[in-house]
Amino acid sequence: MAILETYLMASYYSFGSWIFHPYSDWNVARRGRRDGLKNLPSWKDPHQPPFLVELKQVGDSMLREIGEDWSQVNRKMKSEIDSLRQGLEHRNALEAEATAEHSVAHEAYKQEHDIPPPASRASAFWYWLLLAILVASELPMNSLVFRLFGESEILTLVMAFAVGGTLVLCAHYLGEMLKEGYYKRRTNSIMVGVLILIPVIVVGSVALFREVYLESSPDAPKNLSQMAAYIGFCSFNLVLFLVGVVASYRRHEERLSRLLERRKLLDKKRSSRSVLQQEIARLDAERVKLFQAHHLRGMQIKDTVERLTAKYRTHNLESRTDREQNPDEGQPRSFLNAIEVKVPEHLQDIDADVTKARTAGGGTA
Repeated sequence: MAILETYLMASYYSFGSWIFHPYSDWNVARRGRRDGLKNLPSWKDPHQPPFLVELKQVGDSMLREIGEDWSQVNRKMKSEIDSLRQGLEHRNALEAEATAEHSVAHEAYKQEHDIPPPASRASAFWYWLLLAILVASELPMNSLVFRLFGESEILTLVMAFAVGGTLVLCAHYLGEMLKEGYYKRRTNSIMVGVLILIPVIVVGSVALFREVYLESSPDAPKNLSQMAAYIGFCSFNLVLFLVGVVASYRRHEERLSRLLERRKLLDKKRSSRSVLQQEIARLDAERVKLFQAHHLRGMQIKDTVERLTAKYRTHNLESRTDREQNPDEGQPRSFLNAIEVKVPEHLQDIDADVTKARTAGGGTA
């Protein structure tokens, strides 16, 4: 049967024009003429001739195989698509939750400032540039102190940078905590105190070491009192520290930070949902494409069987010798019955399996 099916499919394509093909137009016509010369089928016989029965069986068998192949492909793809759609429902729920949180943060900012929130925070470039300038400003004065220990120039600069970086880092976190109100809790109040105490200790200690270095250095100016130099050095460093605190205070804002965080989360949820929707759309399109290919194959087989049946009957009638004996009937009785090669329902409707399942379950199609 498999060989016959191959012949039948080939007859639809260019191979069917090869005269030695069992199901070529030439061979089917030859078979019709040969049976016609034998007056087969008989004029009164209602049954189809063996060749047409065989042809129909081959067509039905091929259609069943194509239908089964499509059913397997369809079940696999439907399962994958349904799984993705369940995931999409979950992501829609997460997006709805993120949207509600964003709306709350948006309204909170609007009520506090009486203006709509900005679309985005101002660029952090200038803020971090200012902090870098503050650290660089600490290097020349602090490097003098660490020369007292007689270390290499590179190590001296590293230690001076560490002092400047410590002051700026404390200023950054102190400004953030003051702006966002974190100091209202007892633990955070202690942290605020530590962030203030560390710069005071560091600046005071560095200033003391600097005075010791200047006293031992023959190149140090003698017309400036030690107390004035000490106070000036401390004041300079504390002013830089306060500049960092103010910059950090203006940079940070709890409600805006919360709003932008919620907005970023919402954008992420929307992007995730969009990616999943695109994947579902891609699989749906691929499923439709595969269905159309299977549907086309099924219709090709049906058309081929019907075309070959008509050719067989035409040449059979032309070759019969008993036509004059039956002038009242134009053709044998069996030829009055059409050869019906039925394409399976699920090869005609992409959702036929789903509709059948709903109908069996008492639902509506």
